[in-house]
Amino acid sequence: MEVRRYWIIVFIFLLFLGFSANKSFSEDLIEKILLKAIPEELKDIPCPLYLTFQTQITTGTNIYKSDSLLIKYRLIGDNGYLSNWYQHSIPKGQARTDVFRRKIDPAAIVEKLGIKNNPTLRVDGDTAYYKGWSAVELVYQDRYRKVHKKYSNKAQFYIECKAFPSS
Repeated sequence: MEVRRYWIIVFIFLLFLGFSANKSFSEDLIEKILLKAIPEELKDIPCPLYLTFQTQITTGTNIYKSDSLLIKYRLIGDNGYLSNWYQHSIPKGQARTDVFRRKIDPAAIVEKLGIKNNPTLRVDGDTAYYKGWSAVELVYQDRYRKVHKKYSNKAQFYIECKAFPSS
């Protein structure tokens, strides 16, 4: 009876330890993902234009049996915007800074999606008023090969541009 009680206690302890270890290793691999638009507001410029976004991805220090973490990431945004995927290995506890350039073309958006039900775009004469957002979508695997997805903050931006020249 005494031996059985001992093994039950050991089993419960190992079960609890196993669940807490799995959770901490997978959650702490990415410490933070930040994104900002540079600049956040542009006015009285011609369209189309390229807007710059800067991201900083920081890995945690809880990377199992490795000195770095392999990640894939891309820029996503309003109106279904998706950039190409990028892949990098980031050393444990360090940050990687990258820059994305997103083409903003209100005329193409109006042509593709229409203007009536588009909450991000308003047109008045030859001027387009565009209020949008972008974020970083990041994918990585933990030590159990489980795939995790994380997202940065949404970087808001506002653009007033000459998109529809008078004929």
